[in-house]
Amino acid sequence: MIRQFLTISLVAAPLLGLAQISVFNADYRLEADARSGAAFDSRVGFLNNMGAVQNYGRQIDAFANQLPSTVHSFASTNWNCAPFSLTAGVVACWNSNDQGAGNSAHLYGRLNLSLRLTAVNYVNAAAAFDPANSSIEIDFWTGNSWALLVNSTQITNYNAVWNPGDYRLRALRHYDPVGSSTGCVPLNFGMNLAPVPEPSGIVALVAGCGLMLSRKRA
Repeated sequence: MIRQFLTISLVAAPLLGLAQISVFNADYRLEADARSGAAFDSRVGFLNNMGAVQNYGRQIDAFANQLPSTVHSFASTNWNCAPFSLTAGVVACWNSNDQGAGNSAHLYGRLNLSLRLTAVNYVNAAAAFDPANSSIEIDFWTGNSWALLVNSTQITNYNAVWNPGDYRLRALRHYDPVGSSTGCVPLNFGMNLAPVPEPSGIVALVAGCGLMLSRKRA
């Protein structure tokens, strides 16, 4: 039975496709400023034209202290792309103890992921973010330019069929807290894909299953 299952799987895998979606280029920019009275710290991190990087993460940190007041601000981004899924995030956080210095921070994060889809797929996507201070959208390549496919309102709960081609995820987050508080304002995105078999592929798959069953009866 296990051998039959493996045989069917080997027939089905090429039909359904294994390498469905991948990152073929990426860029990001992170900014973190921290101010406490006269103390100020500013950090920036960015990379452009990163190429086919499927997994990545980075955080930058800024610190400022005018004792007894202290502030720590940090911005981060990450993504993880597998053949049938993608997760990505842009996060802004700070930890401020303001004892009269007038603590404040500026946090900014931008992420662009260029994606390549190799086969027709059902796509299910969802995002969680603060619309007042962040946005996340998806474009598709028309052959001449990028065009908007999914806006920030639609992406919170999105289902569709995507054709093979190039797509681009754009995420933006900013946060400018003041005073004394602790917390994070994340922007999180997740997407899952399921292959849409071609009619000829379905016929071949059914025929393969029938052949395995007939051999078992024989």
